[in-house]
Amino acid sequence: MHSANQLAICVLTPPGRGAVATVALAGADAAAALGRFLRASSGRSASELLVERVYHGRWATELGEELVVCRTATDAFEIHCHGGPSAIKSITEKLSAAGATEIGWRNWTTRYAVGAIEHDAFVALTTARTERAASVLLDQWQGALRQELRGIVADCGLRDVARAQDRLRELAGRVSLGRRLTRPSQVVLAGLPNVGKSSLINALVGYERTIVFDEPGTTRDVVTAEIAADGLPIVLSDTAGLRPSDDPLEEAGMRLARERLASSDVIILVFDASTPPSIDDQQLHDQWPNAIVVKNKCDLLTREPVSGGPGEVRTSAVTGQGIGELLQAVSQRLVAHWPSAGAAVPFTEEQALAIRQALAALGRGDSELVTGALTVLLAAPPGSL
Repeated sequence: MHSANQLAICVLTPPGRGAVATVALAGADAAAALGRFLRASSGRSASELLVERVYHGRWATELGEELVVCRTATDAFEIHCHGGPSAIKSITEKLSAAGATEIGWRNWTTRYAVGAIEHDAFVALTTARTERAASVLLDQWQGALRQELRGIVADCGLRDVARAQDRLRELAGRVSLGRRLTRPSQVVLAGLPNVGKSSLINALVGYERTIVFDEPGTTRDVVTAEIAADGLPIVLSDTAGLRPSDDPLEEAGMRLARERLASSDVIILVFDASTPPSIDDQQLHDQWPNAIVVKNKCDLLTREPVSGGPGEVRTSAVTGQGIGELLQAVSQRLVAHWPSAGAAVPFTEEQALAIRQALAALGRGDSELVTGALTVLLAAPPGSL
């Protein structure tokens, strides 16, 4: 545990070479520690630097490393230097010798986070893969979830059970979305050999990710590619064709395919629209009745196809027909309704569990347990004082 008053340093930029690196310094003695090494071009001492002003200077000596310093608060500074490891090492080693403790960026965020929710949202933002996911997490960092949880606690205090239940149910309904903000959803393409799965995944990705060859059984391993659909990060998996086989290598490929299907969030069953339906097609339908059904190779049809069944998507990896419709069908399966901007969205398993516990307790009429479960979420981040 590190007190916010203790002198600490943190390298805020990622490891590796870069044009610029940022080293943060904070604590009650920050100005004194920085003042031992900063040679500001203005001649000011570190304690004389104004908050939210940028200053040029050199490190340790008048001919030392050039840098830019910003005083971000009375007891906090950011030092911007060249991004090479030697420049960073020179700064952190000297500040450590002056009494500062180097800490990781995750621990650094606990010094300034309002609470555990905001800290977790900040960390989650670093792994958000799409602008839309980042926007939802930013709302939570700015207090959307905290405000909603406080409102539910207040409802319980006023004995307004019905309103508290409605608000908790709404939060529970957004748990699935929250999980998908930082963890890519797994979408698996499956079907008989040579129905065009590899060509289709290439069309979805927008470039040639998988090998396409006109021979059944070409795909033996699971090939993945990451995309975004409607703001959701998605991992597409191209799997081996599913058919009876005595070939050990092909059988191993199908075993991998079934393992990936078992852990998927959405399954896309791909069929060849240019050939009559078969018994094998029906068996795949029966085995995965909730899958998105895709009739591929529509460009090979010599006549206008009969309209498909409910939820069926007709595609052509060659012409691009139906690709956008398929992406929309996938995103709808994953998140049927996005909340409005600024809405509260639970995004960690701890939050999801607390909301489920609160709902169950409210159903039993135990308002005190509801308050206890939600108050845990409203606490300060771990390691903060």
